[in-house]
Amino acid sequence: MALYHALDRCGIRIGGILSDVFGKNGRTIVEGLVSGSSRQQIVDRLTGHVRLKVGHLIDALGANLSETDRFLLQSLLRQHDYLNQQVCDIERLIFERLREHADQIQLLETIPGICRQSACDILIKIGGDVSAFDNAKAFSAWAGVSPG
Repeated sequence: MALYHALDRCGIRIGGILSDVFGKNGRTIVEGLVSGSSRQQIVDRLTGHVRLKVGHLIDALGANLSETDRFLLQSLLRQHDYLNQQVCDIERLIFERLREHADQIQLLETIPGICRQSACDILIKIGGDVSAFDNAKAFSAWAGVSPG
């Protein structure tokens, strides 16, 4: 959120144009702004469906950034990268610690909507023994995924 606010404060309102400032194209835009690239140079580096929004992006990228603005954006990008790396490191540690439950994780992943991280979260919260629940309905009610 800090990056969105920093861009907005600088007069660069791309939040309504891009769905994800940290996606490939969003990152290209912010890195281009940090490096001092021209609007056209930034737009030329974009890919996919974002190219259809070139007119809006050129308008949105019209603000002149100061050195302080560029420094702040670069700092926020570094912070974002650092925090993403921390999340990856923690997830890797969780997966390693739950390695002995690999079969249960794979089984949980067969449930629609349950990814590896969700399966690990479930195992961490309830353990490997679901006998505390009378039936699947009781478990889904506990998990908050039971209708009604």
